[in-house]
Amino acid sequence: MLTIEELFKIFENNVSIIHADDAKVIRDGIRRILHDETPHLRIKASVSSYKELFKTLKKNPFDLLLLDGAINGETPDQYLSKIKKRYPKLKILILWLGSDENSLTKWINLIDGQLSLSAEKEELIYAIEQIISGNRYFTLQVSYKHRP
Repeated sequence: MLTIEELFKIFENNVSIIHADDAKVIRDGIRRILHDETPHLRIKASVSSYKELFKTLKKNPFDLLLLDGAINGETPDQYLSKIKKRYPKLKILILWLGSDENSLTKWINLIDGQLSLSAEKEELIYAIEQIISGNRYFTLQVSYKHRP
C-alpha cells in the first residue's frame, strides 16, 4: 500500500497511460473520457497491435497499460508474462468483454485489474485510480483460491 505522500506525488503529476486496443473507436472514446473527466490521467500513446505495444514500451516509460482482452482476436496469454518481466513496475488493467473466469485466473498474477467493457466511465476512472494507488480492481468475481 502506498503512503499518503506517495499518493499525492502520483496525482500531482500526470499518470502516463498507454492504451492497446485494435478498435480505434474504443481508443478514441477512452482518450476523450479521460481528457474530459480527469486532469491527471493522460493517454500518452495508443497502439493497435502487440507489435506496436512492445515497440512503444521500449521507447517510453508508462505508469499504466490499458489492454484490450483480445487484440485482433488474440488473447494476451502469451504476452502478459513478457510485459511484466520487461516492465515490472508497469500496472496493467485489462479491458475485457468476456465473462470466462478461467481466462482471468490465467492472468490474475500478471495483471493489476480487469474491467468490463460495459462499465460506466466513472468506474473506468475509479479502477485506474485504484490501480495507480497500489490497489487491485476486478469487475468479475474471482474465486478465492485464485486471488494473490
